[in-house]
Amino acid sequence: MPTLGRVSVRRLATRRFAFLCLTAGVVAPIYAVTAKPVASIEEAVFVAVQSLIYAFVIGVPLAAAEILAFVAGTARRQRLPFAAMFALKTIGYAAWIVTGVAIAGSFTHAHEEASWDELLLHKGTLVAAGITAIAINVFLSAGRLIGLKTLLSVVSGRYRRPHREERLFAFVDVRGATAAAERLGDLRFQAYLVELFRIIELTALEAGGEVNDYIGDQVMLVWPAVPTSGSDPLHWIAHLSREIGEGRESFDAAYGMIPDLRVGMHVGSVIVGEIGLFRTKLAYLGDTVNTAARVEELAEGYSACALITGQVFERFPLPHDLLKATALGKWMLRGKQGAVDIYRLDLAAG
Repeated sequence: MPTLGRVSVRRLATRRFAFLCLTAGVVAPIYAVTAKPVASIEEAVFVAVQSLIYAFVIGVPLAAAEILAFVAGTARRQRLPFAAMFALKTIGYAAWIVTGVAIAGSFTHAHEEASWDELLLHKGTLVAAGITAIAINVFLSAGRLIGLKTLLSVVSGRYRRPHREERLFAFVDVRGATAAAERLGDLRFQAYLVELFRIIELTALEAGGEVNDYIGDQVMLVWPAVPTSGSDPLHWIAHLSREIGEGRESFDAAYGMIPDLRVGMHVGSVIVGEIGLFRTKLAYLGDTVNTAARVEELAEGYSACALITGQVFERFPLPHDLLKATALGKWMLRGKQGAVDIYRLDLAAG
């Protein structure tokens, strides 16, 4: 089975672990201070410090468990059904929350007069632990379904009203998908796409991007429009190409075929807003999205790693040690009035 490099998975796991621990460290003191009135600043500080101890004792092991599940998920195609996994995680998390409350209480001396049996079997603690475990799993499951960034944006109401923002979009399509589906059959082709899309998504996450949508055998990805140390779509192109290259033998052994992708990329202004009544998602609308899709169509005639527009080439520095760029001139893309500068990207020699 094709696998993503261990270093890449380790980096992603470290980021997620840090995010979960930071979330626990921020939410716990805020909740503790606001849940009940405090008489003075000193009391508020004392309550906040106590809550941080609870957050550390309870949150760090839970975050570690979540990361272990994440790492296992990157390497395995078969998983337990969602309901079974949700139930197991809820029971396990609730049990640890109850235990963690008792352990943290021994550090803070909050339960000096209570026995361990009383602490572990306290009705209020059990109910609170169950509710908390369900809430954690609902949040993480929702984040897995629509993406953590999207979930946080929806919860905060940031895009309740549409905004104009700048984003970079990449469309990835599988060459020869129709012929591959006929040859492999629907079930094997679906398994093939699952493996391929997993690599696309994980490499994009490592490069600061995220999947916005899956459209048949096509993936739509989004990046911030400003290059940063943690967000670099051009590095992603190189990384994705190398990962697919290193997985050639595994794909060939498992499916009798080697993945061949076409990638198109463009950056510019779009309208971002929530759509959907019962299934909400963030929608990106505008000429920028359409142009990226047309560039991906143009890539059908090239064996390059990717085709990008002149705007992407000018805005994002090319990693010369990883990629080489070739100007293809101006092209008239389907549905567009003016010509667009196109660049071809290939892996650098060595």
